[in-house]
Amino acid sequence: MSFRRRQKEEMVLCINPHTLETTVEMHLVCGQCHHVLPKSKFYRAVRGKRSTMCKPCYDRYWMARNDRVREEDHIAKAVVRANRRSRVRCSVGPPITAEEATALWRDGGGKCSNCKATLTWTFHPRRSQNSDLAVLDRVETGANKSYHNNARWCCTTCNEEKGGWDLCEQLHAELRDLRRRLKRKRSAPDILYSDILMR
Repeated sequence: MSFRRRQKEEMVLCINPHTLETTVEMHLVCGQCHHVLPKSKFYRAVRGKRSTMCKPCYDRYWMARNDRVREEDHIAKAVVRANRRSRVRCSVGPPITAEEATALWRDGGGKCSNCKATLTWTFHPRRSQNSDLAVLDRVETGANKSYHNNARWCCTTCNEEKGGWDLCEQLHAELRDLRRRLKRKRSAPDILYSDILMR
């Protein structure tokens, strides 16, 4: 199934049922189901063009294509992305291998190393947030090490919250802040522990 086919367009005479006004609109023909539909029923593509398939057909195509991909293929793609990031950052150390990433995945049981959420490979291109998507993440980022012997699997949420920090360093910073707040609150009377907890 190719997406580079020429988009078929048809002029359609539309009648507004409220005002009985007639307008001529450009509609597109779906390359899969061959229905003539308005442009709003097609996803936007590059350079202001529209997809050659309508939204339902494209969604079915995307899900069927992703269902065929095996876990090993997803891990291999994640390794390629990680090694590309290491080259761009000029990281120190050898690249990570697919075998090392697979061993990390099996040791973690397919769960996030930080919040223990079950990780998935399901990514939808139109979904604004894929919070449980598996991401290969560096453990120590300060010394600009590569992913070799310095990687773990995280969900997208933990990886984005972490930012440039190490997760361990982030937890230490939160604990230091909490201790500072506790010292300040000790002298005040009638303070509940729930008032001090971070929200």
